[in-house]
Amino acid sequence: MAESRFKNKVVFVGAAATASVSGAKLDQFPTPYTRINGRQSAGVEVHATQFLNLVRGDFLLRLSGPFEFLILFFAGTIMGLPL
Repeated sequence: MAESRFKNKVVFVGAAATASVSGAKLDQFPTPYTRINGRQSAGVEVHATQFLNLVRGDFLLRLSGPFEFLILFFAGTIMGLPL
């Protein structure tokens, strides 16, 4: 019965730590949302998100070369100006 339940499925197993012990190695990683809520995400959550992005095809797309160059050039010029 268990074989049919997990057939053609992907299962991620992990735990989110609710309390920390001094010196304990936790499976917690910072994400872009850590700046907002101050919490780190469990490693299994990071892996599940990466897998879902692969399945859905949600990839970061790179800008065209000239447009990327212009952004970097102007950002560098503005940040390089003396205050």
